[in-house]
Amino acid sequence: MINIIIEWTKPILISVLTAIITVKLSLKKFRSEKWWERKADTYSKIIEVIHQLKNYAEQKLKVEYKDIELSPQKEQELARQYEEAHKELIKALDIGSFIISEKALKVLETYQNRPRLSWEENALFDIIEQDIKHLKECLCDFKKAAKKDLKLK
Repeated sequence: MINIIIEWTKPILISVLTAIITVKLSLKKFRSEKWWERKADTYSKIIEVIHQLKNYAEQKLKVEYKDIELSPQKEQELARQYEEAHKELIKALDIGSFIISEKALKVLETYQNRPRLSWEENALFDIIEQDIKHLKECLCDFKKAAKKDLKLK
């Protein structure tokens, strides 16, 4: 009788154990995928922010070189986009390595602490050109850090 009970309980125990392990592995994979998606979304948003800052600087540079004036509405829209992008960049720095990698955070900090030309000693287009150069470097380095962290290359 005991042999029959042992015979019946072995497959049941194995089935239960297999089910528990399968569920745990599935949950772990689900959490990992969700976290990856969140990181990828955060990186995408930060790349958008850097792009918006670069776009603002490039628009301002066009205005300076061509010696044209933007309509007050266009000027306000560009200024609003710049302010929003700048706030998002500060937010990304505050969130820091909770979501993005240390390398990506370092890229943002390097941009934020970049050397700046003096307003008193330099023409506006020189200042803007320097900012565009720093933004392009930041964008390139940030994308590399994001790809590495997301294991895309």
